[in-house]
Amino acid sequence: MRIVIESRHQDNSGGGKLSTQLAKCFSQFEDVYIKGDFGNNSKFSGIDYEIKKFNNDFVPDLFIAISHKGGIRPIGKINVHYCFFPLWDGLPGVEDNFKSYDYALCLNEFVDKHQKKNWELPSSIINPYIDLEQYYSLEKKNIILNVGNYFYEKDGHSKNQHILIDWFLENKLEEKYKFIFVGYISDYSYYKRLQDKAYKYVISDLKLIVGKKKNISLLHSINFDELRKLYAESKYLIHAIGYRRNSFHQTEHFGIMALEAMASGCQPIVHNSGGCKDFKNIRTWNEPKEILSQMHEYNTEKLKETALEYSFENTLNQVKKFLDKIKTIPSKKRERLNLGCGPDYKNGWINVDVGDCKKDIEHDLEVLPLPFEDNRFIEISMIHVLEHIEKEKFKDFMRELHRISQPNAMIRIEVPDYTSKNAFTDFNHKNIFTEDSFGYFDNKHYLREVGKVYGIDFTFKILLKVKYNPEKTLVFKLFVEK
Repeated sequence: MRIVIESRHQDNSGGGKLSTQLAKCFSQFEDVYIKGDFGNNSKFSGIDYEIKKFNNDFVPDLFIAISHKGGIRPIGKINVHYCFFPLWDGLPGVEDNFKSYDYALCLNEFVDKHQKKNWELPSSIINPYIDLEQYYSLEKKNIILNVGNYFYEKDGHSKNQHILIDWFLENKLEEKYKFIFVGYISDYSYYKRLQDKAYKYVISDLKLIVGKKKNISLLHSINFDELRKLYAESKYLIHAIGYRRNSFHQTEHFGIMALEAMASGCQPIVHNSGGCKDFKNIRTWNEPKEILSQMHEYNTEKLKETALEYSFENTLNQVKKFLDKIKTIPSKKRERLNLGCGPDYKNGWINVDVGDCKKDIEHDLEVLPLPFEDNRFIEISMIHVLEHIEKEKFKDFMRELHRISQPNAMIRIEVPDYTSKNAFTDFNHKNIFTEDSFGYFDNKHYLREVGKVYGIDFTFKILLKVKYNPEKTLVFKLFVEK
């Protein structure tokens, strides 16, 4: 089985780290390729593992998409979405994308519960894992640790470091504890705000800024060895993700940092929301005033036992069970069509053209009907093709595209814009296009009612229309509605 994994998470911690973990686990059983780049730098993630790159030269037997907000178009015979949290977030076409998926993989029970409500896909749980051999425990110091990137979103997934700094100072804990924050700077203005809260005197070098007066450190861009040592020396890991949030997706969905802390004998104290609260031996709070009461003695061996449940071996077993299950699901017929391929011959596609070029089928596209059965293709590509179709045949040609496409198939179209001289220079061009040319086919476009008058009784949803300059090329993505 050839598996392709595509992730929208490019960072080396968080989602990027989990994406790389998933690729590594599946590669223990099957032939794995990755689409795009994720988890390539082991500086912070502690993972250094290379997997083959996918070059779009075959149709995957299994395609796994990893995206927080969806939007990845499925390209496999069987398509699975690995779910950090199931939401559409208002992105155009995202909901239609998920209708094309066969299965969901979820981080934990918390995520699976919401997946069943939002996506309604059959599912399995595959937990992230921690490499227990990478973590160790040292004699504990009076250190409170917080791990998370520095950024602020009023209603988003922020780590709320400012809330914890206020709590630390209001309770005058700087005389007893040192509070160390660790993360990448994703939002410098927020990082500067934290500095202003934490420091009376700021001492700076390239990677460490220390507020001697208030005993707070804001570290950034540290390496994995430094992070492990901090876990090993710290008494408590305290997090505020989910505090004052109204939606489940704004909470900590899993909480890998809590497991890393436990493996190091460090007690996590987290906000009572999301999936992190469900770990054994975790401590929680609802309001900051409750945190101090959770800072008492704990059993480091019990913490390590909890971390042991999320080992590499445990995740491998979950992956194997999933693969055994997925192999019983009949794969759908997912063929792709490249019309008017010219020199752009696509491996794994059916390539159609006339004239002197490599192709699979020779056919004049103005000769209708097209030589394919109904509901055959999940994707059709036409790069600078439609301008060669007679205006009188254009409506019938679009009807043929609709006929041979599966429901929710995607059609990608590139044509010269009417303002481009290229639209008129080529004497073989027979049609001209504007940004609204496909509005007659889209139920939400102002031209749709005119399209009905023209006898257009089939529809596409316009997902994307972009004009590229200086070429002045129009790019459209259409979803087939049936």
